[in-house]
Amino acid sequence: MRKGDGALGRFALGTGQMPTEAVVAAAVEAEAAGAEAVLVGENPLEPDAFVTAAAVLAATHSVRVGPGVANVWDRHPLTLGRGAATLDRLAPGRALLGVGRGDRDAVEQSLRVSAAGGLAALEDTLRILRPLLDGAVVDHTGKVWSARLEPLPERTRARGGVRLYLAAVGQRTLELAGRLADGVLLNYAASPEYVGWAVAQIARGAEAAGRDPATVDVLGWVLVARSDLDGAPAQLEHVRATVATTLRLPDQGAALAGPAGGLPARLDDATLARFALLGDGAQVHARLGDYRRAGLRCPVFLPSGLRALLGWPAAPGVL
Repeated sequence: MRKGDGALGRFALGTGQMPTEAVVAAAVEAEAAGAEAVLVGENPLEPDAFVTAAAVLAATHSVRVGPGVANVWDRHPLTLGRGAATLDRLAPGRALLGVGRGDRDAVEQSLRVSAAGGLAALEDTLRILRPLLDGAVVDHTGKVWSARLEPLPERTRARGGVRLYLAAVGQRTLELAGRLADGVLLNYAASPEYVGWAVAQIARGAEAAGRDPATVDVLGWVLVARSDLDGAPAQLEHVRATVATTLRLPDQGAALAGPAGGLPARLDDATLARFALLGDGAQVHARLGDYRRAGLRCPVFLPSGLRALLGWPAAPGVL
Protein backbone atom coordinates (compact mmCIF):
# COMPACT_ATOMS: atom_id res chain seq x y z
CA MET A 1 0.00 0.00 0.00
CA ARG A 2 1.99 2.98 -1.27
CA LYS A 3 1.17 6.41 -2.51
CA GLY A 4 2.56 9.89 -2.06
CA ASP A 5 6.13 10.99 -1.47
CA GLY A 6 5.09 14.54 -0.58
CA ALA A 7 5.85 16.55 2.52
CA LEU A 8 3.90 14.17 4.73
CA GLY A 9 5.30 10.98 3.20
CA ARG A 10 3.00 8.00 3.45
CA PHE A 11 -0.17 8.67 5.44
CA ALA A 12 -3.75 7.52 5.79
CA LEU A 13 -7.01 9.01 7.02
CA GLY A 14 -8.94 7.49 9.91
CA THR A 15 -12.53 8.50 10.60
CA GLY A 16 -14.35 8.31 13.90
CA GLN A 17 -17.68 9.61 15.12
CA MET A 18 -18.89 11.20 11.90
CA PRO A 19 -21.99 10.88 9.70
CA THR A 20 -21.49 8.97 6.49
CA GLU A 21 -21.61 12.07 4.29
CA ALA A 22 -18.87 13.71 6.37
CA VAL A 23 -16.69 10.61 6.08
CA VAL A 24 -17.06 10.66 2.29
CA ALA A 25 -16.20 14.37 2.11
CA ALA A 26 -13.14 13.91 4.34
CA ALA A 27 -11.99 10.94 2.26
CA VAL A 28 -12.22 12.88 -1.00
CA GLU A 29 -10.21 15.70 0.58
CA ALA A 30 -7.60 13.30 1.97
CA GLU A 31 -7.15 11.54 -1.36
CA ALA A 32 -6.54 14.88 -3.05
CA ALA A 33 -3.90 15.61 -0.38
CA GLY A 34 -2.07 12.35 -1.11
CA ALA A 35 -3.51 9.84 1.35
CA GLU A 36 -3.05 6.20 0.45
CA ALA A 37 -5.89 4.75 2.52
CA VAL A 38 -9.07 5.58 4.42
CA LEU A 39 -9.80 3.57 7.57
CA VAL A 40 -13.50 3.84 8.33
CA GLY A 41 -14.18 3.74 12.05
CA GLU A 42 -17.11 1.95 13.61
CA ASN A 43 -18.75 1.30 16.94
CA PRO A 44 -22.21 -0.07 17.75
CA LEU A 45 -23.87 3.35 17.48
CA GLU A 46 -22.06 4.65 14.39
CA PRO A 47 -22.83 4.04 10.69
CA ASP A 48 -21.92 0.61 9.32
CA ALA A 49 -18.28 0.65 8.28
CA PHE A 50 -18.74 -1.58 5.23
CA VAL A 51 -21.63 0.49 3.84
CA THR A 52 -19.72 3.71 4.48
CA ALA A 53 -16.58 2.24 2.89
CA ALA A 54 -18.57 1.39 -0.23
CA ALA A 55 -19.72 5.02 -0.44
CA VAL A 56 -16.12 6.20 -0.06
CA LEU A 57 -14.91 3.85 -2.80
CA ALA A 58 -17.57 5.20 -5.13
CA ALA A 59 -16.50 8.79 -4.46
CA THR A 60 -12.72 8.27 -4.75
CA HIS A 61 -10.30 6.95 -7.34
CA SER A 62 -7.16 5.41 -5.82
CA VAL A 63 -7.20 5.17 -2.02
CA ARG A 64 -7.62 1.82 -0.31
CA VAL A 65 -10.72 1.79 1.86
CA GLY A 66 -12.29 -0.45 4.46
CA PRO A 67 -13.25 -0.82 8.10
CA GLY A 68 -10.57 0.32 10.45
CA VAL A 69 -11.42 -1.40 12.64
CA ALA A 70 -14.28 -3.91 12.66
CA ASN A 71 -14.88 -5.61 16.00
CA VAL A 72 -14.45 -9.40 15.97
CA TRP A 73 -17.20 -9.88 18.55
CA ASP A 74 -20.25 -8.68 16.65
CA ARG A 75 -19.64 -10.39 13.29
CA HIS A 76 -18.56 -13.93 12.44
CA PRO A 77 -15.38 -13.95 10.31
CA LEU A 78 -17.46 -15.20 7.37
CA THR A 79 -19.54 -12.02 7.54
CA LEU A 80 -16.40 -9.87 7.75
CA GLY A 81 -14.89 -11.71 4.79
CA ARG A 82 -17.96 -11.43 2.60
CA GLY A 83 -18.14 -7.71 3.31
CA ALA A 84 -14.48 -7.19 2.44
CA ALA A 85 -14.75 -9.31 -0.72
CA THR A 86 -17.76 -7.25 -1.80
CA LEU A 87 -15.79 -4.03 -1.34
CA ASP A 88 -13.03 -5.52 -3.48
CA ARG A 89 -15.54 -6.40 -6.20
CA LEU A 90 -16.63 -2.76 -6.26
CA ALA A 91 -13.05 -1.50 -6.56
CA PRO A 92 -10.56 -4.33 -7.23
CA GLY A 93 -7.29 -3.90 -5.38
CA ARG A 94 -8.54 -1.04 -3.21
CA ALA A 95 -10.23 -2.87 -0.32
CA LEU A 96 -8.74 -3.34 3.10
CA LEU A 97 -10.03 -4.84 6.32
CA GLY A 98 -8.87 -3.93 9.78
CA VAL A 99 -10.04 -6.08 12.68
CA GLY A 100 -9.68 -5.75 16.43
CA ARG A 101 -11.21 -6.85 19.70
CA GLY A 102 -11.97 -3.43 21.12
CA ASP A 103 -12.16 -2.63 24.81
CA ARG A 104 -13.36 -5.67 26.72
CA ASP A 105 -15.52 -3.76 29.21
CA ALA A 106 -17.17 -1.73 26.46
CA VAL A 107 -17.91 -4.85 24.38
CA GLU A 108 -19.44 -6.70 27.30
CA GLN A 109 -21.52 -3.73 28.41
CA SER A 110 -22.80 -2.73 24.97
CA LEU A 111 -23.23 -6.14 23.34
CA ARG A 112 -23.90 -8.25 26.44
CA VAL A 113 -21.51 -10.94 25.25
CA SER A 114 -18.47 -12.33 26.99
CA ALA A 115 -15.28 -10.91 25.50
CA ALA A 116 -13.03 -13.39 27.28
CA GLY A 117 -10.48 -15.04 25.02
CA GLY A 118 -9.87 -11.97 22.89
CA LEU A 119 -6.53 -13.14 21.53
CA ALA A 120 -8.07 -16.44 20.44
CA ALA A 121 -10.92 -14.59 18.73
CA LEU A 122 -8.42 -12.50 16.79
CA GLU A 123 -6.36 -15.50 15.72
CA ASP A 124 -9.45 -17.44 14.67
CA THR A 125 -10.65 -14.45 12.67
CA LEU A 126 -7.37 -14.06 10.79
CA ARG A 127 -7.05 -17.79 10.11
CA ILE A 128 -10.54 -17.86 8.61
CA LEU A 129 -10.30 -14.59 6.71
CA ARG A 130 -7.03 -15.20 4.89
CA PRO A 131 -8.05 -18.31 2.90
CA LEU A 132 -11.59 -16.99 2.48
CA LEU A 133 -10.33 -13.80 0.85
CA ASP A 134 -7.72 -15.69 -1.16
CA GLY A 135 -10.41 -17.87 -2.75
CA ALA A 136 -9.31 -21.04 -0.94
CA VAL A 137 -11.01 -23.67 1.20
CA VAL A 138 -11.53 -22.66 4.83
CA ASP A 139 -11.13 -25.41 7.42
CA HIS A 140 -10.49 -24.00 10.86
CA THR A 141 -11.63 -25.17 14.26
CA GLY A 142 -10.86 -22.51 16.81
CA LYS A 143 -11.50 -21.62 20.42
CA VAL A 144 -13.97 -18.86 19.57
CA TRP A 145 -14.71 -18.96 15.84
CA SER A 146 -14.72 -21.95 13.51
CA ALA A 147 -15.61 -22.45 9.86
CA ARG A 148 -15.57 -25.14 7.19
CA LEU A 149 -16.30 -23.51 3.84
CA GLU A 150 -15.82 -24.16 0.18
CA PRO A 151 -14.13 -21.33 -1.74
CA LEU A 152 -16.31 -18.33 -2.40
CA PRO A 153 -17.94 -18.64 -5.83
CA GLU A 154 -16.30 -16.72 -8.62
CA ARG A 155 -19.14 -14.21 -8.73
CA THR A 156 -18.47 -13.07 -5.14
CA ARG A 157 -14.75 -13.74 -4.75
CA ALA A 158 -12.31 -10.90 -4.07
CA ARG A 159 -10.51 -9.98 -7.29
CA GLY A 160 -7.72 -7.58 -6.34
CA GLY A 161 -6.44 -8.83 -3.00
CA VAL A 162 -7.69 -7.52 0.35
CA ARG A 163 -5.09 -6.30 2.83
CA LEU A 164 -5.72 -7.57 6.38
CA TYR A 165 -4.72 -5.37 9.31
CA LEU A 166 -4.82 -6.22 12.99
CA ALA A 167 -5.36 -3.54 15.63
CA ALA A 168 -2.83 -4.42 18.32
CA VAL A 169 -1.44 -2.95 21.54
CA GLY A 170 0.06 -5.61 23.79
CA GLN A 171 2.97 -7.95 23.16
CA ARG A 172 0.98 -11.08 22.29
CA THR A 173 -1.35 -9.27 19.89
CA LEU A 174 1.55 -7.51 18.18
CA GLU A 175 3.32 -10.85 17.74
CA LEU A 176 0.09 -12.30 16.31
CA ALA A 177 0.01 -9.49 13.76
CA GLY A 178 3.57 -10.34 12.82
CA ARG A 179 2.62 -13.97 12.31
CA LEU A 180 -0.65 -13.65 10.41
CA ALA A 181 -1.58 -10.14 9.28
CA ASP A 182 -0.51 -7.99 6.36
CA GLY A 183 -0.07 -5.09 8.73
CA VAL A 184 -0.70 -3.75 12.19
CA LEU A 185 -2.75 -0.76 13.36
CA LEU A 186 -1.34 0.91 16.47
CA ASN A 187 -3.74 2.77 18.75
CA TYR A 188 -4.03 6.39 19.81
CA ALA A 189 -1.62 7.57 22.52
CA ALA A 190 1.40 5.75 21.13
CA SER A 191 4.74 7.47 21.65
CA PRO A 192 7.79 7.02 19.41
CA GLU A 193 9.26 4.89 22.21
CA TYR A 194 6.20 2.67 22.17
CA VAL A 195 6.34 2.43 18.36
CA GLY A 196 9.92 1.18 18.52
CA TRP A 197 8.98 -1.41 21.13
CA ALA A 198 5.93 -2.50 19.14
CA VAL A 199 7.94 -2.92 15.93
CA ALA A 200 10.27 -5.30 17.79
CA GLN A 201 7.31 -7.42 18.93
CA ILE A 202 5.89 -7.53 15.41
CA ALA A 203 9.28 -8.61 14.08
CA ARG A 204 9.52 -11.36 16.69
CA GLY A 205 6.15 -12.76 15.61
CA ALA A 206 7.02 -12.56 11.92
CA GLU A 207 10.36 -14.30 12.39
CA ALA A 208 8.76 -17.07 14.44
CA ALA A 209 6.41 -17.71 11.51
CA GLY A 210 9.24 -17.64 8.97
CA ARG A 211 8.15 -14.30 7.55
CA ASP A 212 10.25 -11.28 6.67
CA PRO A 213 9.29 -8.56 9.20
CA ALA A 214 9.63 -5.98 6.45
CA THR A 215 6.54 -7.46 4.77
CA VAL A 216 4.34 -6.54 7.76
CA ASP A 217 3.25 -2.93 7.36
CA VAL A 218 3.08 -0.68 10.44
CA LEU A 219 0.30 1.89 10.57
CA GLY A 220 -0.84 3.84 13.61
CA TRP A 221 -3.12 6.65 14.68
CA VAL A 222 -1.29 9.87 15.56
CA LEU A 223 -3.12 12.78 17.15
CA VAL A 224 -2.28 16.36 16.17
CA ALA A 225 -2.85 19.74 17.83
CA ARG A 226 -1.15 22.74 16.22
CA SER A 227 -0.74 25.82 18.34
CA ASP A 228 -0.43 28.29 15.47
CA LEU A 229 -3.85 27.77 13.86
CA ASP A 230 -7.31 29.07 14.65
CA GLY A 231 -9.17 26.79 17.02
CA ALA A 232 -5.95 25.57 18.65
CA PRO A 233 -7.28 25.45 22.26
CA ALA A 234 -10.27 23.28 21.32
CA GLN A 235 -8.11 20.91 19.28
CA LEU A 236 -5.60 20.62 22.11
CA GLU A 237 -8.33 19.69 24.58
CA HIS A 238 -9.75 17.12 22.18
CA VAL A 239 -6.32 15.50 21.91
CA ARG A 240 -5.90 15.62 25.69
CA ALA A 241 -9.29 13.96 26.25
CA THR A 242 -8.59 11.25 23.66
CA VAL A 243 -5.19 10.41 25.12
CA ALA A 244 -6.59 10.38 28.66
CA THR A 245 -9.43 8.05 27.67
CA THR A 246 -7.07 5.68 25.85
CA LEU A 247 -4.56 5.54 28.69
CA ARG A 248 -7.36 4.70 31.12
CA LEU A 249 -8.23 1.52 29.23
CA PRO A 250 -7.22 -1.28 31.61
CA ASP A 251 -5.92 -3.59 28.90
CA GLN A 252 -4.11 -0.91 26.88
CA GLY A 253 -2.96 2.09 28.91
CA ALA A 254 -0.04 0.52 30.73
CA ALA A 255 1.28 -1.09 27.54
CA LEU A 256 1.07 2.16 25.56
CA ALA A 257 2.66 4.31 28.26
CA GLY A 258 5.28 1.87 29.51
CA PRO A 259 8.04 2.48 26.95
CA ALA A 260 7.71 6.26 27.45
CA GLY A 261 8.10 6.21 31.22
CA GLY A 262 4.83 4.74 32.42
CA LEU A 263 1.34 6.08 33.04
CA PRO A 264 1.48 9.80 33.83
CA ALA A 265 -0.09 11.20 36.97
CA ARG A 266 -1.43 14.15 34.98
CA LEU A 267 -1.57 15.22 31.34
CA ASP A 268 -0.11 18.70 31.28
CA ASP A 269 1.08 19.92 27.89
CA ALA A 270 4.64 18.68 28.35
CA THR A 271 3.44 15.20 29.27
CA LEU A 272 0.81 15.14 26.52
CA ALA A 273 3.57 15.83 23.99
CA ARG A 274 4.91 12.32 24.70
CA PHE A 275 1.77 10.86 23.11
CA ALA A 276 0.82 13.25 20.28
CA LEU A 277 2.07 15.91 17.87
CA LEU A 278 1.91 19.29 19.62
CA GLY A 279 3.29 22.72 18.82
CA ASP A 280 3.58 24.95 15.79
CA GLY A 281 3.92 23.70 12.24
CA ALA A 282 7.66 23.10 12.42
CA GLN A 283 7.41 21.32 15.76
CA VAL A 284 4.64 18.90 14.74
CA HIS A 285 6.41 17.99 11.51
CA ALA A 286 9.67 17.41 13.40
CA ARG A 287 7.88 15.22 15.92
CA LEU A 288 6.27 13.25 13.10
CA GLY A 289 9.79 12.47 11.97
CA ASP A 290 10.46 10.91 15.38
CA TYR A 291 7.55 8.53 14.84
CA ARG A 292 8.76 7.55 11.40
CA ARG A 293 12.31 6.91 12.60
CA ALA A 294 10.88 4.69 15.35
CA GLY A 295 9.29 2.48 12.69
CA LEU A 296 5.83 3.93 12.01
CA ARG A 297 5.64 3.57 8.27
CA CYS A 298 2.21 5.08 7.70
CA PRO A 299 0.68 7.43 10.28
CA VAL A 300 -3.11 7.62 10.37
CA PHE A 301 -4.64 11.03 11.02
CA LEU A 302 -8.14 12.09 11.95
CA PRO A 303 -9.59 14.67 9.51
CA SER A 304 -8.87 17.54 11.90
CA GLY A 305 -5.29 16.35 12.44
CA LEU A 306 -4.65 16.05 8.72
CA ARG A 307 -5.98 19.54 8.10
CA ALA A 308 -3.76 20.86 10.90
CA LEU A 309 -0.67 19.21 9.43
CA LEU A 310 -1.48 20.75 6.06
CA GLY A 311 -2.01 24.18 7.67
CA TRP A 312 -5.68 24.25 6.70
CA PRO A 313 -8.42 25.69 8.92
CA ALA A 314 -10.50 23.21 10.88
CA ALA A 315 -13.78 22.10 9.30
CA PRO A 316 -16.74 22.94 11.56
CA GLY A 317 -17.99 19.95 13.53
CA VAL A 318 -15.34 17.54 12.20
CA LEU A 319 -12.85 15.94 14.59
